[in-house]
Amino acid sequence: MLRRCWHCHHHVRHSVYRQSRTIFDDIRMAATKKVADYFYNSYDEKRVAEVGPDLACAEWLMKCGATSVRLSDGRVVDSLRQLKSVIKPDTPVLINAIDASDSAISESGFAYFKGCAGIATLKLNFCDFVTNDCIRRLEPLKNSLTDLEIVTNGNISDQAAYWLVKLTNLRRLHLYFLPCVHDRTGMLRKLKVGLPQCQISFPKLDRVGYGYGSEKDSAAGESKS
Repeated sequence: MLRRCWHCHHHVRHSVYRQSRTIFDDIRMAATKKVADYFYNSYDEKRVAEVGPDLACAEWLMKCGATSVRLSDGRVVDSLRQLKSVIKPDTPVLINAIDASDSAISESGFAYFKGCAGIATLKLNFCDFVTNDCIRRLEPLKNSLTDLEIVTNGNISDQAAYWLVKLTNLRRLHLYFLPCVHDRTGMLRKLKVGLPQCQISFPKLDRVGYGYGSEKDSAAGESKS
């Protein structure tokens, strides 16, 4: 149900990025977020106690329409049905990588990251409800997270740099098409100073997509400035 609803909203979202947003777009976005928060992003402490933090987190991600979750035993899960069919509550597995692209995850759901000690890779691409506060809530992952992507997001602003530099184990950070970042060069400079061991790319917007083609050029070009 969420995937069907979310994909309909996804098409609306892309048109919003291409044109000026109207009050109706904001109302539609707010209404969709309320539904997602109420039904899919509420933190269930009892469920965490029952199945453990990693499986509870995986369930939350699948309910929100995340693309995939890779577990420490090598399995890749891309649906709630698959997760329930192959994983038992007492299975000793950790989450290693998350592709949350195109999902409805939002601030309150980020509480599920507490206790997840093995998450090294996280993609937050095309996630409409991810905000600066969501970046703050990544703090439980600071010891394990090494690779982070945030692409096409109308909520992330320059202020996110304050929270990103606290993720001190990051070795790769890729940012692209963040319209609310007003000083891209300044933000990139702060990130490079705060995360000296991290390969950081924040290419100028030159095409629709993920900005991967400009990633190396961005890292090299900005390092000269």
